[in-house]
Amino acid sequence: MDVILHQDKFHKIIYRTYRVNKIDRKTQTIRNLLCYYQEMACNKYPNEAMFTYILGKHYDAKFRVSLTTFGSYSLIEYTLVAIDPSYINDKEYTKESLEQLFIDSCVPVITNDNFDEDLFTRVYEIYESDLLAKEDSHQSMALKETMKAYFGGTNRDFDNIGNLDDLKNITKEDLYNYYL
Repeated sequence: MDVILHQDKFHKIIYRTYRVNKIDRKTQTIRNLLCYYQEMACNKYPNEAMFTYILGKHYDAKFRVSLTTFGSYSLIEYTLVAIDPSYINDKEYTKESLEQLFIDSCVPVITNDNFDEDLFTRVYEIYESDLLAKEDSHQSMALKETMKAYFGGTNRDFDNIGNLDDLKNITKEDLYNYYL
């Protein structure tokens, strides 16, 4: 897979799209949890504070992992947006350093041949609270009911943000094996 560079007026945008899969309601929750895990930290920078510091050194670069649904397909996308190095007078801040930061950021924290327990716990709690908030949201519930009414019995008849029942069954080992 190639790293793609896009240039706008003042920023370099580096992105990579991969794992385009036909939506499978059994794996949608674990795919969402994986995105949350990968966005929280990366391999070279094992905690959020360090990652924030590193991004600050790169002039407020923004790294993002997202799961997007297109029709009956979902894809995981990584994006790094940063100020174009040609506008910064810093010889260490180069296009190559941004590309390396992006590549390093795409690799999640792995300790002892598995995902990090503390990070997994924190990510799990955040994702669980997001799912609980969506259950309390009238707008989310209306969308869910609309999807059920219009697409009942098809592969669109489920909540693509995942669900709490599936989340309860996911362990750190399950998530790591899915990542592999």
